[in-house]
Amino acid sequence: MNGHAIAGGCVFTLCGDYRLMAAGSARIGMPELLVGVPFPASVVETIRFAVPPQHLQMLMYTGRTFTPDDALRLGLVDEVVDAATLATRAGEMARHFAGLPSRAFALAKQQLRDKAVSHARHYANEMDAEVREIWSNPETHAMIREYLARTVRK
Repeated sequence: MNGHAIAGGCVFTLCGDYRLMAAGSARIGMPELLVGVPFPASVVETIRFAVPPQHLQMLMYTGRTFTPDDALRLGLVDEVVDAATLATRAGEMARHFAGLPSRAFALAKQQLRDKAVSHARHYANEMDAEVREIWSNPETHAMIREYLARTVRK
């Protein structure tokens, strides 16, 4: 991560096998509830898998964004590195993962994530229609625009 990872960007970051963040002023967080946007089941389970349980509710409920050092402390990222060495460190980690026996690595990932995938499938059937309805609501879109107007610097 070499810049902000807000909302969907945070989710994509949490999907990573190993999460690196450049030191500096970038922020990471999930402000969805601040703008009235609920989380689809797959996102909730991604967050639940990736974020230590003692920080999960705070991350989702407050909408706060965090500096690299706070992100590391909260377990949102695995490592904070100097921006100048981020690409080099990412390459090192990619080579490490690529060097693992592929079948064993794939099975380990499946074992680690199986519960999250099962929960996401189950809850998607129960809740995602309501999530789509809320996401499609013009009032929700207005809240998103208001949030962006307050937080995005031009």
